Amino acid sequence: MKFLGQILMTKPRIYYTKPSITELEVGYATDAARNGWGDRFLSGKL
Repeated sequence: MKFLGQILMTKPRIYYTKPSITELEVGYATDAARNGWGDRFLSGKL
């Protein structure tokens, strides 16, 4: 930290979050991997 006169100079904070996935989304991804997705899903050839 540096002082410039009476003003404290600090680096600005960059806030972030880590990615997360819910159990419902895990289920969707698992189902897609197991049963197909994309063109295969849309064609009804499951």
